[in-house]
Amino acid sequence: MNLKLIPLALSLALAPAALAEFTVTLSNVHLCCNSCVKGVDKAAATAAGATAVSDKDAGTVVLTAPDKATAQKAVDALVAAGFFGTSSDPSIKLDGASGAKDGFVESLTVSGVHLCCKNCVEAVNDALAKVPGVKANTAVKNAATFEVTGNFNAKEVFDSLHSELNSNKPTFSPKIFIKDYVPDDYRAPFRTRLQEMKIPLEQFHKDNTDIESKLRRRMYKTKRGAVVTVSEEAASVVEVTDDQVIVNDTVITVG
Repeated sequence: MNLKLIPLALSLALAPAALAEFTVTLSNVHLCCNSCVKGVDKAAATAAGATAVSDKDAGTVVLTAPDKATAQKAVDALVAAGFFGTSSDPSIKLDGASGAKDGFVESLTVSGVHLCCKNCVEAVNDALAKVPGVKANTAVKNAATFEVTGNFNAKEVFDSLHSELNSNKPTFSPKIFIKDYVPDDYRAPFRTRLQEMKIPLEQFHKDNTDIESKLRRRMYKTKRGAVVTVSEEAASVVEVTDDQVIVNDTVITVG
């Protein structure tokens, strides 16, 4: 009797481990239409046992897999299909490395970019328009590859594409920012200063938490039309009573 119960007890003990799943959320994924969502589903399904649930408006993809290795395979499949983003789990990598050299070329064949609709194509055009020396490209809807021509830096093309194809712009490329916004005479010292501050010139993901907390505002309006506006983090200096709004702080400027 006991001999028969041992295998049963053992199988019950192992059941939770066998049923355990691994879940990871990818944020800032370019999901501009339902075809993008279908593309994510199709790519994720190539990893046996993996499923994807996409939120087009939020730009997120929740991947569920039997284990971490399968989840990574699903993520690799998404990247290969032209989808990029930020992983909620640092151990799950979205490797979008193109292998392009940091040097000038006159033509470049690009593959692995998701082009299911005109919005995807427009995103590619916007990205390439920011790269100095790019004259033209052949990106069209549903193209598996396209050509970029001109006289341009190959690596900067992929930096710009990766930056543009993240829905909520979570990435920042100092190289592209310098080209787009910093006058020629100031570019060299600007790069030097970034290097001194140990800020990479290549594209990286931003942490907007601190910025967002400073941007959130709280507004107080009185019956006579006075308005007091403070950031959420400074709201503690404002005291509100039945008939007064008191700011417990020192006035620096008036204007």
